[in-house]
Amino acid sequence: MAVKKGSIRHFRWFISNLAVNLIPALKRKIILYNRIIPAAEAGAADMRESTQATNFNAEEREFINYLPRQLPEQLKRKIACIEFHDKTLLGNTGALVDDNNQALISFMRSRPFVNYHDFRPEILNPVNKGEVRYFNMLGSHRGHRHLFHFLIDRMPQLYYALNLFKLAEQPLIVLINEDVPKFQRDLYRFISNDYPNVSFVEVPHNERWKVENLFHVDYYQTIKTTLADPDFLKFLKTTFMRGYGIDNNLSPTDRIYVCREDTKNRRFVNEQEIAAVFEEFGFKKILAGKLSFEEQIRTFNNAQYIAGIHGAGLTNILFSSPGARALEIFSEDHVKDTYFLLSRTLGQDYSYLFGGTQRRHSHFHLPASRLENKLRTTLSSLT
Repeated sequence: MAVKKGSIRHFRWFISNLAVNLIPALKRKIILYNRIIPAAEAGAADMRESTQATNFNAEEREFINYLPRQLPEQLKRKIACIEFHDKTLLGNTGALVDDNNQALISFMRSRPFVNYHDFRPEILNPVNKGEVRYFNMLGSHRGHRHLFHFLIDRMPQLYYALNLFKLAEQPLIVLINEDVPKFQRDLYRFISNDYPNVSFVEVPHNERWKVENLFHVDYYQTIKTTLADPDFLKFLKTTFMRGYGIDNNLSPTDRIYVCREDTKNRRFVNEQEIAAVFEEFGFKKILAGKLSFEEQIRTFNNAQYIAGIHGAGLTNILFSSPGARALEIFSEDHVKDTYFLLSRTLGQDYSYLFGGTQRRHSHFHLPASRLENKLRTTLSSLT
């Protein structure tokens, strides 16, 4: 039986945890705590809570019935701005710790236990920072380079800090990971232009920073984060498009097929046949990962109809117009609500299509005739 990657990581974590706690010389040099303190107890929290009815219509409920879990009738959202004093940020994992109590500080969406995402058996150089106002954008190091998770899961923290809690009314230094991709650097630069009091500083991977004044926005909601605050999505889209100088007043005309032939997982078994159908209906095939982020925004901004298999490339519907149409394609045994909720928040016309069951690497077959019928039906309303 194959051993899962996660199992190997857990085994390594168990061994390193054991070694650090048993060998005094290691324990003095390596931070690895097993105790957890909730963030609300470790700092002073300004909490905001809101509730709204989801109001799914009959057509949306038809799709929701295919989901492994039903969606609640109400969205409940908690947002807290927490001010910490004398805490330590770890550059290699992004974890926030309380050295005085030898504990990891946990947030609302955190796991209820310590594991390999929080600590690594590495010696980090201690750095003491002065009494400057810092904001924490390191978060969990895992996935911080991922387009979807950064934009949809992490960026709301900074948005709420600037627009809900008004932290930018005074000078604020935002602490970020040192190895961020270009699209993140661009976004941080655009934000600095819009908020003169805000600057960004990288925390080196091999350092741990003891910070006297640190703010962190912690938030949680009862539905996936793609059912987002519309004002946040508008902020994200406007910031990127203004920064790149993209005209947001175009009348979109393109039809694009977001292809995954350059990926290992989640592809059509009959890719050539499916691509030919899309071409027949006037769709341009794109490989989102081969485009710069600016090119992706421009492509989706001018798209009237976006179609593709469930995957991170569909995150870019964020940059399409409210009147755009999105067609998401699933295998029949792997249905997700991620982009259904995002498209709904954006006011777009969402539809879906199911293929066969998953095979190796989550590949599946989609009958070409099924796609032809779907496109013919959905395109008839655009003419």
